[in-house]
Amino acid sequence: MKGTYYDDEEPPLISPLVGNVCFASSQYSVCFTLKSFSQLYCQHFGGGFNPNELAKRLWGDMYFNATTRKFSRKPANSQMQRSFIEFILEPLYKLFAQVVGDVDSTLPNVLEELGIKLSKSEMRLNIRPLLRLVCSRFLGDFNCLIDLCVQHIPSPVKNASHKIENIWKGPLDSPLGEAMINCDPDGSLMVHTTKQYSTQDASTFHVFGLVLSGTLHAKQEVKILGENYSSLDEEDSRIMSVGRLWIYEARYHIEVNRVPAGNWPTILEVPPTEESLLQNTLWPEIHKLYGHVFELFSVASNRSGTLIASASKASKAENADIILWDVKEAKLLSRLSSHQLTVTRIRFSSDDRYILSTSRDRTWSLFQRQDNGSDYCRIGFTDKKNGIHSRIIWDCALTPDCKHFVTVSRDKSAVFWTIDLTNKCAQKSTLGPVTAIGPPLSLLDSITTVDICDITVNDNYLVAFGLENGFISFYYWNSQTFWSHLLDINDWYE
Repeated sequence: MKGTYYDDEEPPLISPLVGNVCFASSQYSVCFTLKSFSQLYCQHFGGGFNPNELAKRLWGDMYFNATTRKFSRKPANSQMQRSFIEFILEPLYKLFAQVVGDVDSTLPNVLEELGIKLSKSEMRLNIRPLLRLVCSRFLGDFNCLIDLCVQHIPSPVKNASHKIENIWKGPLDSPLGEAMINCDPDGSLMVHTTKQYSTQDASTFHVFGLVLSGTLHAKQEVKILGENYSSLDEEDSRIMSVGRLWIYEARYHIEVNRVPAGNWPTILEVPPTEESLLQNTLWPEIHKLYGHVFELFSVASNRSGTLIASASKASKAENADIILWDVKEAKLLSRLSSHQLTVTRIRFSSDDRYILSTSRDRTWSLFQRQDNGSDYCRIGFTDKKNGIHSRIIWDCALTPDCKHFVTVSRDKSAVFWTIDLTNKCAQKSTLGPVTAIGPPLSLLDSITTVDICDITVNDNYLVAFGLENGFISFYYWNSQTFWSHLLDINDWYE
């Protein structure tokens, strides 16, 4: 990281001794550097020594000899602690122990000795807020962090050249590149956004970013470039209006009407109109569906658009159900129970007659639609006895004629299965009307995804496999010769 953001051949030293390291905890309102802690000692004892010199002796192999009252690099005995522990950590440990354990007995005396004053109501606070309050009164404000930023973080103008070289993919010698390198407030506007904060009512966003060049004005129209934007493909971009602008100063935010290059404003992003949402393929929300305990992992819809099937992450069978939803009524229809772990893939057949699912438990399940048109019943599944895959089954796909399906797994294999409802032996096995056809196909790496073309080629099914190493492999399949290799794509990004 230091090598990326610094020009020097030898990146700067990051060390508390240099002053560019801050010790902080927002949970306990603690923030200090070696220098700021040395200043606490200087104030408490009324001066008499240089806090900067003391700070140099509070890190590394430095020991304080109480007899000679001098610091040395070697301990006088085996019980002697390093100066950082003795002068910083031990006082903090003792202060924590007093607040947590002896609030009513010894804490008032300790606070009085340290010059910390608390009201009666503050002394009655719970342990955690009381600890935050005592630490903030003891260590003071976070001024040491401000000093660290001022002394060690380069100005936007000084750092602009190196920053642009690392984040800008365009030509540096272009007018826009030169404007950003010079941090020119009169150049073309360019803002690098780093974070979006949703408002409490979730109606809009506060956008935090750095103005690299130009001057950003409130109510100004800007072009927002998404992650997939390029000069050749502008699909991932849109025109929007800037709302209000603020500059944050500690806990205060000051509203401004313009922000020149080199500053970090907070921008109120005006919510787009419904027409703008439709133009930019952002769809308005219609319903929220609640039914899963954990986050969703797989979702599918039937071809007619009347049903949605969903499944969530699961570590036990009771959470591994597939839920069927009625789209029009936005209600739960039924639960399909079969798997023991997370369902990795759900597929509807092209005629919506079947639902096929695969799972991390190395099994697949096949469900058939009942006469009422919305309920599905399991007609086949694999178990430990008849399952072919030895690892997680990541994906599956049904053929367009709904007579076969294929499953793929982390074990690098693909298995073709046939569905024969006339099979008289269907009741004798958990596979039901399903039978594996031909030998499994073995590829060079784990197969993470699969799909089958909607049309056949000379009575062959065209099957595409996506591998974990990024390769894409195409195969033909038929019931006579089984698998036939067609081609591989292994230079997709070149």
